[in-house]
Amino acid sequence: MRISILLYLLSYHSIKFIGDHFLFQLAPYKKHCLLNEGKEIPLVIFPGCNDWCPGIDYFQWALEENLNSEIICIEYGPKIESVMNSLELLIERACSIVMKYETTLRHGFNILGFSIGGLIARGILQMCPIGEYVEKLITLGTPHMGIIKVPTHKKSILVDFLNQVTYYINYFSIIQKFVGPTNIVRVVFKEYEFLEKDIFLGKLNNEIDFNIEYRNRFKRLKKLILVGYTEDTYLEPIKSVHFGWFKDQTYSQQSNYNETRLYAFDLLGIRHLHKNNRITEIYLP
Repeated sequence: MRISILLYLLSYHSIKFIGDHFLFQLAPYKKHCLLNEGKEIPLVIFPGCNDWCPGIDYFQWALEENLNSEIICIEYGPKIESVMNSLELLIERACSIVMKYETTLRHGFNILGFSIGGLIARGILQMCPIGEYVEKLITLGTPHMGIIKVPTHKKSILVDFLNQVTYYINYFSIIQKFVGPTNIVRVVFKEYEFLEKDIFLGKLNNEIDFNIEYRNRFKRLKKLILVGYTEDTYLEPIKSVHFGWFKDQTYSQQSNYNETRLYAFDLLGIRHLHKNNRITEIYLP
């Protein structure tokens, strides 16, 4: 299903996915999600955490079959290396690779990231010199505002144990530097520690050490497309994929992106994009 979804987002064609007695058509999104109105420009893809380009070659092949654009997959890990390094280091590595394509990309390109790969894609947009040429950003299941628990599809004693351990050690500097996924965990009731000791997400979201260029890069985007999944039990909170979070520190109700501090002070340019109708939010089954 995800291949058909992205093909629709990236092309002019109505792509249908037929499963067992199931028909899904993305026609309602055609007006908002076309990536290339009148021109074909390169698309740079970033796999998710603990994944690599050969792991999504089926997806790249499908895009190449349906688009005239050049598809470039960036191997910033790969695999376990994407887990055992800070996300900041992975962005530096990805930037050095993407810069090798500067001649191809300097006339404009789009970026797409899977899960944590969406944060790497944002790092390219915000931190890498080539990022000034990004026209549109698509993320799939990316926890932009972070998560409060270890990502998992089901509960278990092991997961409960890991969450307890995370609560106590997540902000240790050595953990932050060598266990990449801890960079996106915002421990419940420890927001003050996040703002003081986090080495990645707070900076990427301009909540720590405000950088006006990060906001300017976002404001120049022609389109920000945020894709989440209604049945996603992997991430908590699910609103994080759309730059949402919790309404308060009781962590009982989730908020939309336009109810966050990030939006209120326009720290990242999200409010600017919203007011100019350049954000598309999608939830899929």
